[in-house]
Amino acid sequence: HNQDSGFYFSTSDFSALDHIPALLQAGVVSLKIEGRMKSAEYVASVVAAYRTVLDTEKGNEKHAIAEAKEKLESAMGRKSSDGFLQGTGGKDIVLAKRKGGIGRIIGRVERVQGKTVSFRLGDTIHVGDRLRIQPGNDRAGQGFTVRKMFLSKRAVKRASNNNFVSIPLPVKAKVGVGDLVFKLATGKAFTMSEEACLRRLKASPLHASDVSLGIDVDELKSSIAIRATVNGFNARQTYHAEMITAKKTPLNEKILFKVFSHTGFESLRLANLQVGKLPPVVIKPSRLKEIRREFYAYFDDLLKGDLKKQTQLKLHKINDLIRLPADVETSSRHHDKLYIVLDYMPDLQVINEYPELQFILPITRPFLDEVQHIISQSSERQQIIWDLPAIVFDNDWASMRDMVEELLGVGFSSFRLNNIAHFEFFTTAGKVNFIAGSWLYILNSQTVAAMWALGCQKYCTSIEDDKENIQLLLHSAHPEKVLITVYGAIDLFTSRIPVPVKEQEFTLENDKGEMLYLKESSGLTITRAEKPFSLIGNLKELRGMACSSFVLDMREIGFSTPAGQKVMDAFYEDTCTPGTVELNFKRGLV
Repeated sequence: HNQDSGFYFSTSDFSALDHIPALLQAGVVSLKIEGRMKSAEYVASVVAAYRTVLDTEKGNEKHAIAEAKEKLESAMGRKSSDGFLQGTGGKDIVLAKRKGGIGRIIGRVERVQGKTVSFRLGDTIHVGDRLRIQPGNDRAGQGFTVRKMFLSKRAVKRASNNNFVSIPLPVKAKVGVGDLVFKLATGKAFTMSEEACLRRLKASPLHASDVSLGIDVDELKSSIAIRATVNGFNARQTYHAEMITAKKTPLNEKILFKVFSHTGFESLRLANLQVGKLPPVVIKPSRLKEIRREFYAYFDDLLKGDLKKQTQLKLHKINDLIRLPADVETSSRHHDKLYIVLDYMPDLQVINEYPELQFILPITRPFLDEVQHIISQSSERQQIIWDLPAIVFDNDWASMRDMVEELLGVGFSSFRLNNIAHFEFFTTAGKVNFIAGSWLYILNSQTVAAMWALGCQKYCTSIEDDKENIQLLLHSAHPEKVLITVYGAIDLFTSRIPVPVKEQEFTLENDKGEMLYLKESSGLTITRAEKPFSLIGNLKELRGMACSSFVLDMREIGFSTPAGQKVMDAFYEDTCTPGTVELNFKRGLV
């Protein structure tokens, strides 16, 4: 930003340690610790820290929290923040000058010789500690456990602050002079590598299903009949076996249990065995084992097939429950219907010049006042769809409800909802036309059915969707009810977290030279991509898929501006708009 490098999207770790006693008193009984993309040792340390506070005796909370913070320090995570737990704040969540990678910086690589790196320490380390060397381009670094280290040529178990240490790398990694070295965990906290943890998990026994087995032996037919039951599923097979009259020890239940207890499958465990009256014969051990192997292989295949069958039956039942009514499932072709999303106030002056278009407007006080001032006819009200913001803060809920009721009171009846909670604004309203906005992520027929059950008549697709899935959506509902966004800015993410920049609108440039546009408004930070999204140029193909309702999101450029009219011309001519991206439409979801 303004030639000033920083980590503008690198956040602190959220920590609620200080608030655990209050959360427990408030009735919280379940806590979630985020462990995705974290090492096993990090998770172990964090869980131990929170258990310290949760398990402490009443009156000892302050001491327990202090002890827990020491354990969190050993986890070598980012600096912590309690986020918005106190209702306001968030200023310490992003500190652009502080690198946000997990771990504590302990040095910078000064020398690389083969697979050995050397650097001056800014902290004490031990053999068994976990380190990570972070490339200067801020790409992902490779973590490893210190197996050996040297001061000069002398092998040591411990090295102190300001020592110049050399460490052979046990992993293959691209390392260069100047790369940062992070300490991720101390050997005291957790010394098992992530690979070792995965090996231990892989070696852990799987949950096995108990098998009830029944065996009947028929000497006259030289056959063994085996029947098995697992969770109500039954199977039976009969095998030929040569039988010899026993001279000493005949076939008995103990022998059969010993043989058939080895199922050969981790998912199957012999729980009990019932044996019919056995003749005084013997069967070769090799044949018994062969029968055992064949039967359990046959039984395992049947169980897997039955599981697949049961899963498909459940899916069919679910689909039957959510299947749309016949009048919704029918399809027909109509002329294009075009929806224009606006947030540029001067555009309101030209709405009455385009009676064939629908306009989607933000619910804000300035827009409400201006629209009611310039629109008086009922037909013009039918052109307007009011767009509720995806995020409505607690402090704004009452005023938003009042504006919705005001719009309903003067005759407006169409609204685009972008959050499930928005239905609460209309609990006492009469007939209202609802459109499910793209923030509700209408990605499959089940979502369409769920939104229809809640009262939505139309559904906006996500710009992240691909051609194949859009076609499936068009087949799952009346095509005219599926609104395809074919132009608009790409909102990468929206967050309450403030970026440490003074301006309300500003740009950032990433290490690839791509520009990001950020805007702070109403307590939210919106980050948008440099290039807008566009499917214009693919409209013929979309119409061939039965699509007849399109959305042009003009919020960044305006509708009545030269840039907006240029997009309109491209839409009517179906010519590609330069400087735009199609995202996943043709390449598919990746």
